[in-house]
Amino acid sequence: MYERIKIFHNPFNTNESGGLLTERNFDGKVIIVAGGSTGIGRATAIQIAQEGGKVVVVARTPADGTEVVDTIKAAGGEAVYVKGDVAVEADIINYIDKTIEAYDQIDGVFHCAAYTGKPHLLAEYPIEEFDKVMKTNLYSQLLGAKYAIPHLRKTSGVILNCASIHGTFGFENMCAYSASKAGIITLTKSLAIELGKEGIRVNVLLPGSTHTPMMDNFEISLGDQNAVREAIAQDNAIKRYAEAHEVAELACFLLSEKASACTGGEYKADMGYTAG
Repeated sequence: MYERIKIFHNPFNTNESGGLLTERNFDGKVIIVAGGSTGIGRATAIQIAQEGGKVVVVARTPADGTEVVDTIKAAGGEAVYVKGDVAVEADIINYIDKTIEAYDQIDGVFHCAAYTGKPHLLAEYPIEEFDKVMKTNLYSQLLGAKYAIPHLRKTSGVILNCASIHGTFGFENMCAYSASKAGIITLTKSLAIELGKEGIRVNVLLPGSTHTPMMDNFEISLGDQNAVREAIAQDNAIKRYAEAHEVAELACFLLSEKASACTGGEYKADMGYTAG
């Protein structure tokens, strides 16, 4: 089994004098990472800071959010934590306001928070659970964009949404999750068309099976975690899960000016799962 990496691989490489040995793709940029305390969001927040960006980490749990910020600051980066539940509109408005208070600009937003929900047949799916999946996954990204757009207009900024390869095909017992992720994909395309003339780029990241706490919980919900993980990994072309830092590399590219010609696109990091 591919060795699991819990923390971003060798963050903040420095030379003997402590200088950063990395490209400075985010110098002067302020990037919000909603869902930035664990998994792909955490790895992306750390890499953005490594590349010179100022990061606003949004997460529900203060202990997790402040841990990421402390990690960034300890290595010489700049970040702030804002407590917030992306399923709550008032919290979305608050993290936008807190970002402006702290840095007076927004150059990018990465919507990375997600909730899989518990597997259910549709006929037995609790409506409260369905609502939670939709609010956390889809509504949070729609509203996050809505309240960020006035600020992104000033910076010709970028929105990166996070969906899933499971938004591109049916997924038994996970209809709410798949529907929410499919909605994110078409939301992204609509926003790209709507905002392109204003210089705002909008793309969507489609991870496949990735080692994250959310994936751990999903595996456990299906029974024998090790057996589930091995079966899923064998469906990938490379026969393993992605690591969070690998997906973060693609996220950072799409958030940076290196992707200046990219908008309205779906970008997969799925270890070849959908290739066949």
